Amino acid sequence: MTLAPVPMQTIVCVDDDLPLLRSLREQLRRGLGATCDVEVASSGTEALALLAELAAEGVPVPLLISDHIMPGMRGTELLKQAHRLYPKLLTVLLTGQADVDAVSEAVNGANLYRLIVKPWQESDLVLTVKQALRRLDQERELALSHLQLEHSLQLLRATMDASMDGLLVIDRDGVVTQVNQRFTEMWALPATLSLPDTAKQVLKHVRGQLNRPADFALNDTGMQVEPTVLHTGDDRVIECMGRPHQLNGQQVGMVYSLRDVTELHRRATAIQHQAFHDRLS
Repeated sequence: MTLAPVPMQTIVCVDDDLPLLRSLREQLRRGLGATCDVEVASSGTEALALLAELAAEGVPVPLLISDHIMPGMRGTELLKQAHRLYPKLLTVLLTGQADVDAVSEAVNGANLYRLIVKPWQESDLVLTVKQALRRLDQERELALSHLQLEHSLQLLRATMDASMDGLLVIDRDGVVTQVNQRFTEMWALPATLSLPDTAKQVLKHVRGQLNRPADFALNDTGMQVEPTVLHTGDDRVIECMGRPHQLNGQQVGMVYSLRDVTELHRRATAIQHQAFHDRLS
């Protein structure tokens, strides 16, 4: 499972000082090369319009860099509005002075990644941007890993639910970690039982339906369990077998397979009864 290729990312820079804005763009283009595009705006209003235009075109904007002291809309207000509209957007605030209030405002309301004090060093600016982009890449990779894991878990659950047998998975500590739909139906597990928090209650619930509860014993030796026949109070016959649960060559628990063989048992009993009475006649 993979995500579609990401289009060229665009960094947006905002400053009302046009010569400084051009210098900022040139430094970033020089430092980042072809990895990112750089767009500029000379005011907060223009920057918001640019962000909306890029979003409409499907262009990802990972980072917004803005001067703080600008006429009309200040940098902190721009960053806050941008963050409300695009929550995943990281922001960098440029300021000619260490404005504690501005920094606090941006941190609390604008997903501020870093404050850069003017005049900045080109190497520091480029490094900051590269680190911000790397962080976003790592977050994207983590999100992809989570998606892949969830997909694998969904596939596993679907595979287990497709089984005609009831499946019970127990870890090495004896905790029930998974049951499939057939197991739930076979033992009429109530919705109030959630795994793995109520593992003991699940086992108690199952044993409570057996004529001889001790027949359903969990194996703690890690060895395969020979088939066991369980008889329920409503005259069902369940065949149970346990096998070691292996992962990467290591045993992580046990998997119990339970099959309703009531009909087979009845047929076998009927045939045996008929054969016995035929011999007597």
